[in-house]
Parts: sequence; structure tokens; C-alpha cells
Amino acid sequence: MSCPLPVSPMQPPVIHVVGLSNSGKTTLIERLIPRLRERGVRVGTLKHAHDGFDLDLRGKDSWRHAQAGAEAVALISPARSAWLLRSERELSPAEVIEHFGDRIDLVLVEGFKREAELRLQLEPASDFRLLCELQRCRIGVFPLDLTEAEIDQLVVFCTEALRRSGRAAASVAPAREAACSHDAPGLVGSEEFAGNAR
Repeated sequence: MSCPLPVSPMQPPVIHVVGLSNSGKTTLIERLIPRLRERGVRVGTLKHAHDGFDLDLRGKDSWRHAQAGAEAVALISPARSAWLLRSERELSPAEVIEHFGDRIDLVLVEGFKREAELRLQLEPASDFRLLCELQRCRIGVFPLDLTEAEIDQLVVFCTEALRRSGRAAASVAPAREAACSHDAPGLVGSEEFAGNAR
């Protein structure tokens, strides 16, 4: 079953944020998103959950719908929407990203390092701070230790990837957010969405 979001004819560029556990991948993404938004880049993110996950809350209506056997559950609020779908296998990043549609200019993926062509590679405690090439930036310090100038270099790396892809970044405006989550065998989605379902 596919996610009912528009499919873009040209997928946005994807940059993988990779590194060992506790190297600061999430922190780096948190630092980059606001800076990219300042430049008018609409950012999507994708996280690889190696051990599976369950964001629905036991006892909430959406959880009860899933327990009754629904193959898909949608939650809709004035500001956000979420589709919670069953998946019989782990989807690839490309399969998920195609459903971001035209809402997103650039995707930051935490994990899936084997599929990474463009990457921000965290190697804290190295003998260098930041080394950027065309396809990769190696980061030798923890993300919280990066200077503003170094964060700017990473933002340029990301926006250059966007420019090379041929996609123009749209200006940022308040918009509704949509999520499409997949897992096997259970239904999953945002805890916020599930927690607000009555």
C-alpha cells in the first residue's frame, strides 16, 4: 500500500548524515535545519530505526483502529496530517522520499550509510575539524563544537547539492506538515499525532 501523497517527478537531493552511535548525527541535523530554512530551503528528514519503533499510544483511538486490523490510519489536525501504514518490508529511503512530493527541496537522512552518495560524515575526536569535498564533508569534532563559520560551510555544501540537482529552493512559508510512516508489522506514526487522537 502506498502513501497517499503526491509524487514528485524529480526527487529532491538527499544528504546522508552518518557516523557511529552518539557521534552527534541528530544534533547536527538540528543545527542545519534552521540555517537551511533561513535560505529558503524546505527540509525533509528521514531517520533509520534499526530496531523498529512504535509511536502510537496504547488505548488511543488510532491505536484501537490499528488493533482492530486497519491497514491504514490517517490522523488530521488543522496544522498536521499523518498516515500510519502497515509495511511488510523495510522501505528504501527513495521509496519514502518520493512521497514527500513538492513539499520538500532537500532531504537529510540520518543513517542508511550504505546508500549514501552525498554525506556529512561525523568522525569526532579526529585530528581535523572539517574537510569538505564535492560529495562528502568529514566532520572531526562534535556538532556542538562547530563554529558558526563551519556550520555555514555545511549549509553551503547542502545548498550546492540542491543547485546541482536542478531543483530551485522554494521560499519558506508557514505550511501544513504531512508525514507518512511505515513499519512492519505494526502501524506507526507520530506520538504527537497519536497522543492527540481521541
